[in-house]
Parts: sequence; structure tokens; C-alpha cells
Amino acid sequence: ALESDYVSKNLHRWVDLVFGYKQRGKEAVAALNTFVHVTYEGQVDLDNIKDPIQRESTIAQIQNFGQTPSRLERKPFPQRNVVVALKEKSIDFNALHGLAPLTPPFCIVGAPHRVYLKFSMWDTCRVGMAGQVDSSVGDMCLVKGQIIGVGRTCALILPSKKYYRYGGPNNGISVHHAVGGYKENRVLSIHDDMHRAPISVLKPSLNGLWLVSGCMDSTIRVWKYDGGNMHLQATLCGHDNGKITCIDVSTTFGMIVTGGADGNVL
Repeated sequence: ALESDYVSKNLHRWVDLVFGYKQRGKEAVAALNTFVHVTYEGQVDLDNIKDPIQRESTIAQIQNFGQTPSRLERKPFPQRNVVVALKEKSIDFNALHGLAPLTPPFCIVGAPHRVYLKFSMWDTCRVGMAGQVDSSVGDMCLVKGQIIGVGRTCALILPSKKYYRYGGPNNGISVHHAVGGYKENRVLSIHDDMHRAPISVLKPSLNGLWLVSGCMDSTIRVWKYDGGNMHLQATLCGHDNGKITCIDVSTTFGMIVTGGADGNVL
């Protein structure tokens, strides 16, 4: 917001009030920009106040109201020159370099209201699709230019290029190969009875060492995965009825965020 065109065009007005010609005098009164007199620079000489009570009182006023900054200019500051890259149908290429850091991702430099996306690649998700009645994708990522996607009831383990499948009647999960030619979708291990009801959502950590599972019975469990076995670390409660619908986990901040069918986020 501070780098918007509106702020850039009107920034000089704020500078006039704080540092400029509207800080004092008639212009300050007209702009309703007046403060307690002791806050202005040069208005009080504390060393010459002999009465200790008056001196302490003046210091208390200054500490309470603060101090007005030094006035830098006695005439209006010029308006900032706002650079615009798009001028009708032409582009000012000289403005692009300065505007690049201010442009949001995927937007045209100098024209943040215009989005330009170039078609790069397409693929059909084949991993973790067995048993699904539709072709919806549940998790995906881009690794070294290769798109890896898995089915709706799956979650990717990025470091090892494996994936979890959940939601089955065994109330647990299975671990599969995500890539690897003929090994693709091959079952590596099965972990039964991780919850008392089917698992509704699953979220591995980015490093693949932790796994957080959400259940249809509104419980959340934290697991540590050593590449072969699941070790239960904690069972978390707090959602009232209904299944857990979404989970995110950050090992950097040591934080787990969950959302449930009860409408709460914990």
C-alpha cells in the first residue's frame, strides 16, 4: 500500500505537515497541525529553568507528547514523479527496471493490474489414482522442472519421492513409490490402526520426518517417520465433532494448524 500510486502522488503533502512549511505558523493552524508548544524544537531551554518543579513538569510534557522533528523546508515540497510503464498502448522500457521490485509475481512489470501467464507444460496425473472414482488431484509439486502429482487421498513425501495414501477402512495409511518407472505406485509399507476411524486428511512435513494425520472423529495425531516405521508422538484434541478437513505443519516454527468440519481453526 505504501508503494501505491495514490501514496506516491500524495506523499509530499505528508512531508509538508511533518517536516515542511505546514509544521508551524498560519499554515499549520489552517491544516489543524498544531501541538503543545513545548514539543517544538528550540521552544524550551531546560538548562535555564531554575524551578525544579517547573523543569520536571516540562520534561514530563515533552515525554508525554513527544518532540516535533526539525523543520527541513519552508516552502512546499515538490510532488513525487510517479513512473508509469504502460502509456496507452505503448511501454516505457526505461521505467521497467525501477518498477520490477514493486511488481507482484506473475504480473507485468509496471502494470500490477495485468497478469501474464505463459503455458509451460501439461501432464495427466497417474500416481495414486487407483481406486478413485474421479481424476481429481490431491497434492502436487514442481521438482527440477518435473511436475509430480498424486491422487485426492494422497500426500507427497518430497525428499524421498514417495507418497502416503490414506482414507481406507484399515484406519491407517500406506507408503508408495511416487516415481521410478516400473516401481511407480508400488507399496512399500502399510500402517494399520493409526486412528480409531478412517483418516480424513494427512500432511507430511517438508523434510519428510514428521507426519500429522486428521481423523473422521475430529482427533489429530503427530507421527515421526523413520523411513520404515511410524512412531506416535502426540494425540491432539480440540475440534468439536466432525472430521478434520485440512492440516498444515511448520517444523521451522514448531507449529501445527488444523481446520475441521466444525468451522474452527486451531
